[in-house]
Amino acid sequence: MGGPEPVEPVPLSELAQEIRRAVDRFVTDDAADPASLAAALDALPRQELAAIARVAFDRLEPLQQWAVLERVLGERGAVDALAVDQRDRLGSLRREAAAAHVVAEAVEDDVIDLTALPAGVELSIGLFRPGDVRAASGRGRLSDVCARQLVVLATSTPGTFRVVDDVFNPRGGLFVSAEYDLSVWSSERLDSHSAARLGSLAGADADSLEPVLRRGARVDVVAAERTMPGRLRLGWATVDDVDAFGAPG
Repeated sequence: MGGPEPVEPVPLSELAQEIRRAVDRFVTDDAADPASLAAALDALPRQELAAIARVAFDRLEPLQQWAVLERVLGERGAVDALAVDQRDRLGSLRREAAAAHVVAEAVEDDVIDLTALPAGVELSIGLFRPGDVRAASGRGRLSDVCARQLVVLATSTPGTFRVVDDVFNPRGGLFVSAEYDLSVWSSERLDSHSAARLGSLAGADADSLEPVLRRGARVDVVAAERTMPGRLRLGWATVDDVDAFGAPG
């Protein structure tokens, strides 16, 4: 005797539509019982439901998603976990907005306020010899004579950065001279993962470091208890890969 005839699975597109209809009815009906939605979903084949539920849910507007979750799950831990995810998303959006504001200010004033960069934002700067910086600044990242490129990440301490990379002659077009050669770069190179403060020194000590970068001006560094007045000038800068001065690149 053979077993029961296998049940043909419902096509995923039909399942998605059925789930969507059930969710839409639940969201638009303030008097709807959460159990009615649960019953509608329980009536669907569980394996297929698991495969398609997330796809259907993602098609809802964010406010609809939260309405469904809060009414079905109430105060249970799943809501807390999803709330953390939502806060992370909002934090990411706020970080992007703050970075965009910094870029807008820099385009207008040729100055980057380093304390305004939220934690996690990547700052990349191209440094040039004084004689090269004026011509190079108009070309941005396209310039071949960049002497040093420094890539850092903003931390939760305003004006303090975590070093990602520090590269000598990144595009290979620098005409190397004693003014700034490999040995000079090596003497001031910042180790990856080390902490550093960037800006403009107003005096001889670290406390005088102003956390701003000005296009065409010297870039100074305080790191590992060393105060290092820069030998190079700021030619270009990007904030999360967006050019801070509106130059090509």
